[in-house]
Amino acid sequence: MDVVSICQEMHWDYYTYFKQPTWFVKIIEAKLKIDQKNDRNRNRNIKNSYKGQRRSQ
Repeated sequence: MDVVSICQEMHWDYYTYFKQPTWFVKIIEAKLKIDQKNDRNRNRNIKNSYKGQRRSQ
């Protein structure tokens, strides 16, 4: 996860990012990675359920 992504997600500027404790930024990075993974899985499930509906018609 890069600085720009975290700043964009948290609505921070560069200086606000660097004022944060490292442990806090690491927690945010971990959460964003988990959210990203969950979004991919959710999109995959939606796509697969749509394919299943088309086959059954």
